[in-house]
Amino acid sequence: MPKITKLEEWYSQWSILLAKQKTKEELEKRLKQVEKELSKASDREFKAIQASGSMQQNSQRRAHAYNTVSGLSTEMFALNGAIEIHEKHRNLL
Repeated sequence: MPKITKLEEWYSQWSILLAKQKTKEELEKRLKQVEKELSKASDREFKAIQASGSMQQNSQRRAHAYNTVSGLSTEMFALNGAIEIHEKHRNLL
């Protein structure tokens, strides 16, 4: 991995903000929560897709399930980045 001199070149603003505001332990705890929520949301999304017989049927349910999975995935990505910052680049915060 190349030497990182600016966190902004490699990490999202959300990851950097989380790394500055939270301890590694807090980030890991939240990551475990998000992983559980994501698993449940993925199951709900799959069931919503399976339950619909047409494009119009249950579209709100499918859209909500998709948006939930998407949001949790984005949060998980940011949390993983923040944890990595704590582990490898704490000196740049």
